[in-house]
Amino acid sequence: MGIDDQTWNDLLLDQYCEHIAPQASPFARGSLRRRLRLGAAATAPLAAADAAAAGIAVTRQRIQALLADGTLNAAVSAACRPLSEGTTSVAPHLFAAASSAACAPPGDVSSAPAGDLAPRWAPHLWLLPVVFLLTAISGLFWWPLWTVTLSAWLLLMALQVAYHGRMQMWQSVVHSLQAMLHAHASLAAIQDTPLLAPFHPAASEAAKLRRQLARTVLARLPLASEYLDWILLDNLKHYFRTRRLVAANTGLLRDSYHLVSDMDADHTLASHLQAASTFCWARQAGTIDLQQVVHPLLGSPQPLTIALENGAFISGQNGSGKSTLLRTIGLNLLTARAFGFCYARSASAPLTPVCASMKSEDALQQGESLYLAELRRAKEMLAIADSSQRTVFLIDEIFRGTNHLESVSAGAAVLHALAAKNIVLVSSHNLVLASLLADRLQALRVEAGEDGELLLEPGVMRRTNGIALLRHGGFDPAIEAHAQQVYGLLSREISQPDARATDGSEPAPAPCDV
Repeated sequence: MGIDDQTWNDLLLDQYCEHIAPQASPFARGSLRRRLRLGAAATAPLAAADAAAAGIAVTRQRIQALLADGTLNAAVSAACRPLSEGTTSVAPHLFAAASSAACAPPGDVSSAPAGDLAPRWAPHLWLLPVVFLLTAISGLFWWPLWTVTLSAWLLLMALQVAYHGRMQMWQSVVHSLQAMLHAHASLAAIQDTPLLAPFHPAASEAAKLRRQLARTVLARLPLASEYLDWILLDNLKHYFRTRRLVAANTGLLRDSYHLVSDMDADHTLASHLQAASTFCWARQAGTIDLQQVVHPLLGSPQPLTIALENGAFISGQNGSGKSTLLRTIGLNLLTARAFGFCYARSASAPLTPVCASMKSEDALQQGESLYLAELRRAKEMLAIADSSQRTVFLIDEIFRGTNHLESVSAGAAVLHALAAKNIVLVSSHNLVLASLLADRLQALRVEAGEDGELLLEPGVMRRTNGIALLRHGGFDPAIEAHAQQVYGLLSREISQPDARATDGSEPAPAPCDV
């Protein structure tokens, strides 16, 4: 099962892809994004018994080989260099039913190439230039034929205008396909490594198809190409011919796309890991154990250690890093599932999907309030939880769009259901949730260690800092004092709910974080 769009956005995966592959080709980007969406199973043979484990093994083998052999890495880099010349993604033309898993085109589901291959009159295109040229020459001797010449000329112009946009776009696709086939043949030509053996069987076919997709040498000359296109319709005939070629060789092109894009992606990952300060190969396990884990997007990340058999309720002061912690865990679980490594000293992780709910917002145009958006997301997560595949859920401040009592009540019910069969990590300032979910989630609090490392310790946070931040935010001391006074009244109401009946005071409603 792949991860959905909200999880992708909540975990900042667009920014992560840009971080690891800033100069990568569309092919490498497509492979990286597809694997982050679907996991390493996207690269495994279809017949593999355990596709996820098989895909990780293949990826790990290739990356390790590229890291260990500088000569091989340089040869693969040179072979993949033409891919950067292709500015258009070819996946939509090879995989019609695109989903959100691939890079530039989000998806990789097989079907016929998109678009019409050729109208019925296309095989007879050669007649129009012949008529034009013959009548133009004959008109020198009998002028009435110039009316036919003019009609043929206008029809030539009409065809160029009608197909100009499609031909321009398709030519860019063909250029990218040629770059892909060139890289395929070049990778197959690298000797003395079993790493590139999958490229060998179709290498000659790839080279042949690349030549067939090219225009003639004469058509590539600037001045000659204009005459060939506007008079002989050479560009339009090339458009229809190459579309038929792509349709007839779809199987070869799809296989080549996967081989080339995955190899280019693994070369990109190897280059990224060479510069990474911390990474390790993750072990597959049913529990989460991340030692000294960091987030790669942070300039000066604080390492954190977390070991969980099931889920956790995470508390901490404002600014302590709870949201960053959830994103760090989520990203590392996805890289373990997609590429086999984590940004940690050591790591064990389940190869399961991740579902996040961290940035629900109200949608004015859709008439959806924050709480309605949160309810919709909660319903989506419950539907995922009911599926047969175990999932890791990451939730930041559940149901913050309604009042405290209803937030706690609805949140406890939803989280209890999610944690029945899945791993749930939730952060919240509603500390009462910790006791309500004690049978499902372990209570942990985020603390800062002496050496700057973030620590996760058992229990809930001891002291809040929401009011103290008023002072640091430049608020008037009187406002802070008033807030402390109200906080005291609210706290007494929680601890002594019958105080009004005994002393006649008017305590305020319950606070959100005690």
